[in-house]
Amino acid sequence: MNRLVEKINFGYGDMYVYGEADFEANQVMQEPLEKLFKFEKTEEENHWRYFIKLNNSNDFVVDCEVLSEGLPLCGGDFTVAKCFLRIEELIEWVKENTFLENEDYHIECYII
Repeated sequence: MNRLVEKINFGYGDMYVYGEADFEANQVMQEPLEKLFKFEKTEEENHWRYFIKLNNSNDFVVDCEVLSEGLPLCGGDFTVAKCFLRIEELIEWVKENTFLENEDYHIECYII
């Protein structure tokens, strides 16, 4: 994602910079540029979702309790598929709640 505002360290501290503006304009606008930078970062982080997809089908794991007879699956319906904000969480959940091995599934990432 291309950001409007970048954070640059000049050695004496951080400065928030809008690429279209000159140094003086960026210097005057530090507070609003910092807010925009943080907003863009939050928006970027909040849109990515990680899903468990089985290798032998087009099915995703459903977001519900794991059943003794197997994992509940759905075709490609993201409204019911189990998703995670971080890959580490997904891997930990798979290890603790399923019998899946690494070769049984892969991780797909989508912006939701």
